[in-house]
Amino acid sequence: MRPSLLRITIVAALGALATSAAPAVAQSPREIHTGIAAGATLGQGRSDPGFALLGAADVGRVGSRVGLRGELLYTRASREVRGLLGVPCAECSALVPYSRAERTEQNLGALLGATYRLTDASRLRSYVLGGLGVYRTQTDFEGTVGSPCPPGSVCIATLVEPYTVHETEHRLGVGLHLGVGSAVRFGALELTAEARYHVLERGVGSRRMIPVTLGVRF
Repeated sequence: MRPSLLRITIVAALGALATSAAPAVAQSPREIHTGIAAGATLGQGRSDPGFALLGAADVGRVGSRVGLRGELLYTRASREVRGLLGVPCAECSALVPYSRAERTEQNLGALLGATYRLTDASRLRSYVLGGLGVYRTQTDFEGTVGSPCPPGSVCIATLVEPYTVHETEHRLGVGLHLGVGSAVRFGALELTAEARYHVLERGVGSRRMIPVTLGVRF
């Protein structure tokens, strides 16, 4: 499914949920819960699995299956880049490969969405959630140059003093998220488990990631 079609689908679903929630909102008192969570993020570009941190506030009505959620999400993932050519040799101008290169991507997202309870047992419940977000992406590249010139070059110079090349890129874009979750109540606390699919549109293409988190809600 393309991002544009996914956006239309989620917006339509949120509108339907808001319409169905209207009677309950008018008849029951409000409840607010905050929570924190941490876990792994998968599929963040071509990176290895990384980690995710999440802070959330849920607003709903007592007895209603529909609620609103605001969140701050942070993810970080890295991968080693192999076979990447580096800088020209000072002696022969041949491109010297990096002896080590790593690319790290960090995302900070401000999210707003809706939740819908699929089950509403007194202790265990499951739900779906989705919405929109604004994401700031920072991509860092760090490569160490210090290997000999590649085979076939006109010299056999070796860079005696390795040095590091560092580049940073920032992007700001909008995105969508959709996922599922479960919560188990223990007294005044809830233990949560969630998995969500994020699509980040950044003007020059899209990026996808799947944070899987465990947390606690107060």
